[in-house]
Amino acid sequence: MSNFSRRSVLVAGAVAAGAGLTNVRPAQAAPGQNPGKKGVRMTPAVKVTGGVVRGYVDDNGVKTFKGIRYAASTHGPNRWRAPQPVPRWTGIKETTAFGPIAVQNPAFAPFGPWTWEYLDTNMTLENGLMSEDCLSLNVWTTANPNARRPVIVYIHGGANTSGSGGNEVYTGEKIVHKGVVYVTINYRVGIFGFLAHKDSTGNEVTGNFAIMDMIAALRWVRDNIRAFGGDPGNVTVAGQSAGSMDIQTLIASPAAAGLFHRAMTMSANSIDSPVSTLAQAQARASQSFGSLTLEHLRALSSAQVQALTASYNPSSPVIDGQVVTHSLTDAYLSGTANRVDLMIGNVNGDEVLFGPLRLPGGSPLPIGQVQSVTPAVFEDAVRQQFGAHFVDLYPVDPGAANVIETARQLNADAMVARAARQGDVRARHYADRTTLIYQFAHDVPDTPERMAAYGAFHTGDVGYWLNYFSDTWHRPWTAVDHRLGDVMSDHLVAFATRGSVPGWPAHVAGAPADRYMHYTDTASPSVLDQARTAAWEAYWAR
Repeated sequence: MSNFSRRSVLVAGAVAAGAGLTNVRPAQAAPGQNPGKKGVRMTPAVKVTGGVVRGYVDDNGVKTFKGIRYAASTHGPNRWRAPQPVPRWTGIKETTAFGPIAVQNPAFAPFGPWTWEYLDTNMTLENGLMSEDCLSLNVWTTANPNARRPVIVYIHGGANTSGSGGNEVYTGEKIVHKGVVYVTINYRVGIFGFLAHKDSTGNEVTGNFAIMDMIAALRWVRDNIRAFGGDPGNVTVAGQSAGSMDIQTLIASPAAAGLFHRAMTMSANSIDSPVSTLAQAQARASQSFGSLTLEHLRALSSAQVQALTASYNPSSPVIDGQVVTHSLTDAYLSGTANRVDLMIGNVNGDEVLFGPLRLPGGSPLPIGQVQSVTPAVFEDAVRQQFGAHFVDLYPVDPGAANVIETARQLNADAMVARAARQGDVRARHYADRTTLIYQFAHDVPDTPERMAAYGAFHTGDVGYWLNYFSDTWHRPWTAVDHRLGDVMSDHLVAFATRGSVPGWPAHVAGAPADRYMHYTDTASPSVLDQARTAAWEAYWAR
């Protein structure tokens, strides 16, 4: 299975019903629920675009505002149109509940490593917790108005077909104690966010609606975040998986110019990745929908449109000449990319998605790592996929029963080197901008069996970056986890504050070895072996 197809099935599987999982209990809070505390303290009223809002204050002094609209509903005539201005409201709107999530296939149970806290479970069109009226955002802050603290805007993952900014693992209630204002957003996903099709007149319609939503949310931050204590002149966008890819689209987008100043991209790397043209995307839609025009599709209900995703569910941006004009690589090389500092990296478990080495016996879905491989099978796979030179670079004991750790090291090195590849491309025209590279290798606590199967799994690092450790799944967190989370969240805040992290060497193009921060049980700067670095540089440059 190709890397692209693996990404596309990631959340398609996650929304299916899980089976055979233990230690299950419903998530503690869901979009649409109130804080659930009697006598909850409300914040002072805050004036924002559209009207006045009021959130709530927890016992630790965190002011939380949930479900603030940043654009109008995308239902009806606004479906497959750029986000429209938010309608004005009268009075004070209490923003104490997350807004509805974007229309998507509902999730009803955990799947693989993604337990309750990673999924938006039991959100449906029928219960109103899912809707095309989904363009809202959430703010966490401990600052007073006009405090001008650094701002982190988090863009959720989910293969661009699912997810929400109200998901538990993305909460900002801990990281804001370190001196930032934190924002999460909802955006349209799947067919609602990425369909490129033509109306009956033949006029072209862009498929980048989700990217436009993100840009509209960033404009809201620019215009309103001072009232929450944030600095609109110091905004970092952070995101994981599909959110990471979307951020790299924003880096390349002229429409996002000036709206953010730094970017943290977790577990996805778009360097050297092609982007479809508008005509190519429209041809795919026409092949799926035949004579159905946008007018026909707009007449359908939300559920009817979502049902079409069984056969066609676009989830990637397209080059439309306005929102997206170049691939990320071409934007760098042409000097048109937005000039931002970059933090980029992966987790070890991303190998099932982005690691180049494919071993026999892997899962057909990216939910777990291959557990065992013999020296002969490993060497044969390496020789066929990379050449005999790589067999020498990653030697194994021919008498060993299992050399899976060497295979995992190969994939981890490859992901570090690909992040360095983006650093090299950036350096051609953006040498004044910092590139920081990391690799997360800490196994996320669970039962011994599940830890052996999933280890440092895709999305498992998010809680460490935000210093938030959920009790929903009863994971056996230890002092090691909390210390690592404290360090990683410090690193994120330092990057968001000034674009650098003390003790973390920035990538330098042409350096003899790729430098990166290695997160195991601790955080330590590391380098790749020089011979391996050279081999991977040549591999990725192809």
